[in-house]
Amino acid sequence: MEIMKIGKLFVLAASLAVVAGCSSTGGSSSGDTEGGSTSSGSGVDSGSVSSSSSTGSDAGSLSMDEKTLVDQKVFLFPFDSSTLSPSDYDSLDVHAKVLSGNSSQRITIEGHTDERGTREYNLALGERRAKAVKRYLVMKGVAPGQIETVSYGKERPVVEGHSESSWKENRRAVIIPSSAGYGS
Repeated sequence: MEIMKIGKLFVLAASLAVVAGCSSTGGSSSGDTEGGSTSSGSGVDSGSVSSSSSTGSDAGSLSMDEKTLVDQKVFLFPFDSSTLSPSDYDSLDVHAKVLSGNSSQRITIEGHTDERGTREYNLALGERRAKAVKRYLVMKGVAPGQIETVSYGKERPVVEGHSESSWKENRRAVIIPSSAGYGS
């Protein structure tokens, strides 16, 4: 009888140890520390990026080619997508070089969509586009605090119209420098 009681106590103690080992200590589950977003970011398209190029280490001066690349501040996206085009990587690398070389530089990345879809869907898609650009720049060494994102969805088209050529220009992310002399 005494052995049965000890056995039950052992089973009870083991069960408590398993339950205690599975408990959580809390903390943030979202991992999103960005401010200024307009919606949560569950996404159809992850907006993932990959690149094998680097930003270099001499961020203080830009070559003539780099100055041309930093002038590109509009990045277009395919329909219903927040995936960056590999053709934009060179320009984004130069933006990363400018920002990582001067921690006082700040930018805002605006996300936009074409007119198709609901207002809510387009705000979320615009946010994913802005965050895709931000993720790329942060991956290249830019401090997240230097970048603010905002989504305007379909509210601010750059081209009015109801054709594919108009929609193509409106599906974009735009880098807006906070100060004059950005990239010069």
